[in-house]
Amino acid sequence: TWSLSGLGALSNLSGTSVQYDAPASVASSVSAMVTATSVADTTKFATATITINPPPLAISTTTLPDGMVGTPYSQDIQATGGVAPFTWVVGAGTLLPHNLNLDNSTTSTVTISGTPDTQQTAVQFTIQVTDSANQSATQSYTVTIKNPPTLTIATSSVPPGTINVAYPSFSFLAAGGTSPFTWSETGALPSGLNFASNGTLSGTPTVTGSFPITVTVKDSGVQTSTKTFTIVVYAASTVLSGRYVFQFQGFNASGAFAAVGSFNADGFGTISDAVLDRNSVGGPPTSNLALTGTYSFDANNLGTMTLSGPQGIATFRFTLTANAPNGISAGGKIIEFDNIKSGTGFIAAQNTTGFSMSTITGEYVFNLAGSTMSLGRAAAVGRLTANGSGGVFSSGVMDMNQAGVVPAKATFTGTYTVSAAATNGRGTATLNITLGGTAVTLNFTFYLQKIIQNQVVLVILSNDPVSGTQQLLSGSMEPQILGSSLTGSLMMVTTGLTSTGLPDVSAGVVTITSSGNYSLTADENSGGTITSINNVAGTYILDPNGRVTLTSTGGNRVLYLSRSNTGYLVGTDGNVSTGTVFTWAAPFSLHGTLSVSTGAPVAANQENDFGKLTFSGTNSGIVTGTVNVGSATTFQPNTSVMGTYTTPDSNGRGTLSFTSGPHTGTSVFYLAGRSQLVLLDSISTGDMAPVVFSGACIHFVGSPKGGIFCQ
Repeated sequence: TWSLSGLGALSNLSGTSVQYDAPASVASSVSAMVTATSVADTTKFATATITINPPPLAISTTTLPDGMVGTPYSQDIQATGGVAPFTWVVGAGTLLPHNLNLDNSTTSTVTISGTPDTQQTAVQFTIQVTDSANQSATQSYTVTIKNPPTLTIATSSVPPGTINVAYPSFSFLAAGGTSPFTWSETGALPSGLNFASNGTLSGTPTVTGSFPITVTVKDSGVQTSTKTFTIVVYAASTVLSGRYVFQFQGFNASGAFAAVGSFNADGFGTISDAVLDRNSVGGPPTSNLALTGTYSFDANNLGTMTLSGPQGIATFRFTLTANAPNGISAGGKIIEFDNIKSGTGFIAAQNTTGFSMSTITGEYVFNLAGSTMSLGRAAAVGRLTANGSGGVFSSGVMDMNQAGVVPAKATFTGTYTVSAAATNGRGTATLNITLGGTAVTLNFTFYLQKIIQNQVVLVILSNDPVSGTQQLLSGSMEPQILGSSLTGSLMMVTTGLTSTGLPDVSAGVVTITSSGNYSLTADENSGGTITSINNVAGTYILDPNGRVTLTSTGGNRVLYLSRSNTGYLVGTDGNVSTGTVFTWAAPFSLHGTLSVSTGAPVAANQENDFGKLTFSGTNSGIVTGTVNVGSATTFQPNTSVMGTYTTPDSNGRGTLSFTSGPHTGTSVFYLAGRSQLVLLDSISTGDMAPVVFSGACIHFVGSPKGGIFCQ
């Protein structure tokens, strides 16, 4: 018989043997006694001593990261095994990096923490841990304390402000160094602005100008950084600042007049380094005329500009397109109203990096319009190839309509040059062409505007003296990026001049029905004679170079494509209609506020207008707004208009009935897409000098349901 005293258990019992099973765990060393009793002997026993060994102690954290002066440091070191509690110490003969300390942990984790205040390289030290079973473990470490990155001011510029308008929220940014940072400023802050110690600029500026300031940032250590900035405060939220090209087309007492030029605006009302080239039916051309000028804005951001030169002072009104984030406009619409001449044109920012001949390269299309002294209106469209720095035009093809006479597909060559020293993008060109069997040399001045796919856009004016046969022509030349053949639907807008000197305007939709065939739906006001064209069939021929002939009972036209479904056209009729085509695409919508303006006038009695119209319904409803009306003698700023408009049909055509304003009566509009329209003003027979407005949404916003809509 077997028995046990102490901890444990017996198993595998037999008559003469037994197995003793020790317990899984015990708190300390213990003994157990096994006794065997038999009939013959009751005194046999054996004693087993059970020894408990603690788990081996080790430090599992083998490396520590480097630290940085001035940046709080906190790293844990972990022990494994052993028996708590633990004692942690820095190994004899070693020191932690300066200002770092080991905490008083009695657990298996200890923390080294502190804020290093001295740069040290490869500091070597050991950490030792001892447990309650008197086991110990040691681990060696190497830590470098680095200086923080050099403190700099990361801000490159500050946004402009607008006088008497709260400054946009803005804070300066630091890079490197050790936070927290303290900011300060010296210099002449614009009155009304405040600079806080956290680097925030705020307030409402009360003066305009350019204000240099010096900003300093200090970190929590010893580093400082200083940088200079210029705070600009403009007179309006959208301003002219930088170099701009302008083009103007209109009439003076002698007849048609056109001008191109370039100027530099300082953002505060001063125009400098201005140059003008002009030509007219009633006088000799003027080249490279130096000008100075000023400009200002009223409460509605409508601008007034004066340009002064040896021949007098010209006064303009202008409105600018929506501003970029820096407040500087890409350009806008301009009209003149100074009793000397009337007309309209545009201002556009120039890309000064493109002021070289090398940017005039590749394929181009152009449109030119104007008149002669005795033959009347003239216009031309065409294409050419430019070879860049070589200054040569080749493969030129032109269709020119001069009072109804159209030498088709006249070929030409030419040359061009841009001075390497030109700071205004001005250049000259010569075209050699044969028109109706007569060799003709056409000379032009141009200004380089913007870059499109590494090619520059040109704004053009003829500089030959206007005569009975020599034309006054102005227009533009842009890169030709040919795509697929004509497809879908195109918006077409034209302007011409009747034989009695009255404007002829039209707008409509060309729908490609099959290869070589199209239909035309349009509205036309020809000096008060109203014509509606509905799905008139026509044919077209598309040449490989982008030249298209359009033939129908609604009129024959020649079109040169600049890209797929977009280009310039000229009619072959006696009205010498010119215009553009561009992509027309559903879905249509008309809602929100649109900027509207008239195109270049073809008659002296046409108005030159621009303004804003707000369409408050969903594709039909009430329209309100203001229009600035210019004529040869007067200017009517911010004239209120009101009316109603109808839902457009499947062609995007709708009607707008003005009940107040300068053009009461019914007008027709065509939508070219989402809140983008052309407005034929008007389809009332009493309107003998109609004009065409173009309009586009001023501001699109995201819709909660997805997509965007015009606000």
